[in-house]
Amino acid sequence: VVYDMESAGVPIHHKRLHTTLRTFKKKKALTEVSLSHVARQHRLCTAPNTRWNPNSTQQLSQLLYGKPRGLGFPILSRTAGGAPSVNAGTLDLLQNHAVTPARRKTLALLGELRNSDSAIRYLQSYSDLAVPSPCGKFSLLYPSFWIVGTATTRFSSSNPNLQNVSTQDDQPLRAVFGPRPGTFWYDIDYDSLELRIFAHAAK
Repeated sequence: VVYDMESAGVPIHHKRLHTTLRTFKKKKALTEVSLSHVARQHRLCTAPNTRWNPNSTQQLSQLLYGKPRGLGFPILSRTAGGAPSVNAGTLDLLQNHAVTPARRKTLALLGELRNSDSAIRYLQSYSDLAVPSPCGKFSLLYPSFWIVGTATTRFSSSNPNLQNVSTQDDQPLRAVFGPRPGTFWYDIDYDSLELRIFAHAAK
């Protein structure tokens, strides 16, 4: 069964894939422009035709923690080298200190940027690994499926990882996949199946 799953491949729609990838790249660029405006408002990016770089941990640290320039967030954690941390976990913790509109706006923009970066990485990995199919509109992904290695005994996959493809409104990645022409996909979810088995066995 696993061999048949791997040999069949998973269809991915060319046009949807590249349209969605372009959409997230455009969204990322617009978010970076908005963050540059915030940095300019705090006099951290004053040179003309210069864009503030949100991917620079030093510049991001100056914006978040700087005083009087910057937003003046409290430093909640530091890196091994002693610099104020700007990783995802720290940004989540800073939500509790977003007491001004400027702080809330900046954290929201950084969240949007993180979401776009994540979507672009996933979509780019699909594009890089996709093999064109004879039908033209679709390509095929050939992930490896693993029957061991998860705590819940469910299948996992790699190259690419198709285990947790997002369906959220802000990252609708599952929409780029679809059945081959003339075929159908059925979505069957045994809700809380493991707990139901235990409950039945405990009777």
